[in-house]
Amino acid sequence: MYLRHGDEVWLTDVIDDPLACWVVAVERDLVRLRLMYDAGLLPELRAFMSRPVELDDASKEVPHPDPAEGPPQA
Repeated sequence: MYLRHGDEVWLTDVIDDPLACWVVAVERDLVRLRLMYDAGLLPELRAFMSRPVELDDASKEVPHPDPAEGPPQA
C-alpha cells in the first residue's frame, strides 16, 4: 500500500466505531496520522493506546527486517 500526505484512511478494530484520519507523514515503517477530533472518543482512544502491544499470529510469523541491513538474501 502506498500512502502520501493528505490521504484519508479509516482505522477499524481500534475502537468500537471506524475512525477517520488523514496521513500527515510516512517515514520508513511509521505512518503519522491526524485524527478527527471528537472528545467523546478520547476515553476509548486512551484505553487503546495504554494497552500492552500484542502481536497476532500473522505478525509473529513474518520477520521485520532491519532496514539498515539491506534486502534479505535468498
